Amino acid sequence: MNKTICLALFLIGQAGIVWATQESENKSKILILGDSISIAYTPFVKQQLVDVADVSRPILKNGRDENCDGTTKGVKNLDQWLIEAGPVDLIFFNFGLHDLKRNNPDTKANSNNPADPRQAEPEVYREQLSKIVSRLKQTGARLVFVTTTPVPKGGVKPWRDVGGPLHYNAIARMVVDSQGIEVLDLYTPALQNLAEWQQPVNVHFNNEGSEELAKLVSARARESLGREKTTGEPGRSWTADAGLVERLSQKGEFNYLESETPDYDLPDVFGSSGQPVTADSWPADRAKILNLFSSQMYGRAPALLGKATTRFESGPATASDVDPRIKTSSVRAIIEHDGQELFQFPFLLFQPVSDGPHPAIILIHNRELPNANETIEKPSGFLPVSMLIEQGFSVAVFYTSDVEPDRAEVNGAGIRAACDQAFGDRRERPDHWGCLTAWAWGASRVADYLTSDKSINANQIAVIGHSRGGKTALWAAAQDTRFAVAISNESGCGGAALSRRKYGETIGRITTSFPFWFAPRCSNYANLEQDLPFDQHQLIGLLAPRGVCIGSASEDLWADPHGEYLSMVHAAPVYKLLGKPSISRQEMPPPGEQVMVGPTSYHVRPGSHDLTEGDWLRYLIFLRQQFQSN
Repeated sequence: MNKTICLALFLIGQAGIVWATQESENKSKILILGDSISIAYTPFVKQQLVDVADVSRPILKNGRDENCDGTTKGVKNLDQWLIEAGPVDLIFFNFGLHDLKRNNPDTKANSNNPADPRQAEPEVYREQLSKIVSRLKQTGARLVFVTTTPVPKGGVKPWRDVGGPLHYNAIARMVVDSQGIEVLDLYTPALQNLAEWQQPVNVHFNNEGSEELAKLVSARARESLGREKTTGEPGRSWTADAGLVERLSQKGEFNYLESETPDYDLPDVFGSSGQPVTADSWPADRAKILNLFSSQMYGRAPALLGKATTRFESGPATASDVDPRIKTSSVRAIIEHDGQELFQFPFLLFQPVSDGPHPAIILIHNRELPNANETIEKPSGFLPVSMLIEQGFSVAVFYTSDVEPDRAEVNGAGIRAACDQAFGDRRERPDHWGCLTAWAWGASRVADYLTSDKSINANQIAVIGHSRGGKTALWAAAQDTRFAVAISNESGCGGAALSRRKYGETIGRITTSFPFWFAPRCSNYANLEQDLPFDQHQLIGLLAPRGVCIGSASEDLWADPHGEYLSMVHAAPVYKLLGKPSISRQEMPPPGEQVMVGPTSYHVRPGSHDLTEGDWLRYLIFLRQQFQSN
């Protein structure tokens, strides 16, 4: 913190820059580097932080604020900006909104043609932002990357894809996460308040919007300046933050201390037959393990449902007027038995307009599903459709509660109630199917449609879910081998995390809070995890030799990131048996770093329980590698 009072004015003739800063005694120095969005909110930040910090940004020779533009300009001018700023305590920086705008390939001028190249294409953006981050880290200041705000629909000029900010934010998160740099998300709150905050058909914000964005910047500044600096120490294995562990442990009900995890012996990943396992004998052992998970944890669908047929009704695919690369269609799966309709549920399909066949992703969506137009117009980190389409993937999405309501009392709704009525299935049977099995069944019905669509590569279908959806994705792929890859995002207990660790959420807690997710018999293992005839590493083993991708979050200790990683590690012998390399190193990777070995991938990103655009980009990298190699 600076303790001198000075007024510095530097004239840089060649660069045409004047830099003005004023330091006050006992105040921190904050530097803001960004485009015109930050220009608009910087005066409000100065007012809001006047008691604790001197806030500055680059100033042009004419006295106006400098627009830091995109990463191309950032790489060129960063040294000069930092020299003129002098020593600073905290730097907020953002690049992206200019990088993603279209430029005429001949004149390099701004273009309104969506077919023209971007100012910095994604890989160039990644490389240049990495250079900027490396230089910023040399200052020794605390660093906060600020996400790029939304592009509204309506033909903003120059052309920027509506999904562009999320795509570039995802790239930025990958760059900064591995360097231990904080992220301040302005995209999400801005998206939620576009009508009130943003100017019509314009990337810029009105005064109210700029002031609200400033409040978020100022709040993060006070938070960052008020705590001990952490370096992130890139390259070190992830461990839970000690302060977070202490805060969670004070509640006393659940364990968050590695030292307090019980001693345990995991069941043999191949089962307990006692006979040597070979690649030839593995299918029989695999079937026994699958049966144990069905009978003891997730439950079984009624046998008569297996004789039902599914037909599909879909409207014509419609090209999006917001993103010309996307066509959408609404599909309804209609389940019939003995010539009678048993049940039906809808799902959305987003596809590239380019010729296929395309790889496809099924998202088990455990949040209420917006309509197709809104999904494209207001892309979220949970479902960044434009980014997925740009990477060449088709995306099918169904809402879990359209298949089976996510609650204890269903009042006749959902596929389970339909089967109860049609087949006399009884909820009291100890292996009655829970919601997770019902949702997994729904994912397989969507796969039925995709495998019949000639524009989809039937051998390249992945299933993904977050939280309870992640549990479902793993269980769906264990049962249905048409899924080439299963992606589990922070699935925790009953998903990827080892139950025997009793870290964070436990079998006892989850079967008390959400008994309807599981078979009734699963509650028998409440506080008796050591009696389970299996553990979740065997669920991962059921996926071999297919792909599996597990993502955790550093602040989501409830889902036990370490336990999720260990499941992957302890499944390695199955992959080895089937001739595939896999993640087997006991030490976890550093925060933000993605580890990919053969058909397995793992990362633990900074942040809390959520599915973000940064997670998606890591999953897309893995999927492209898997599908291109097959």
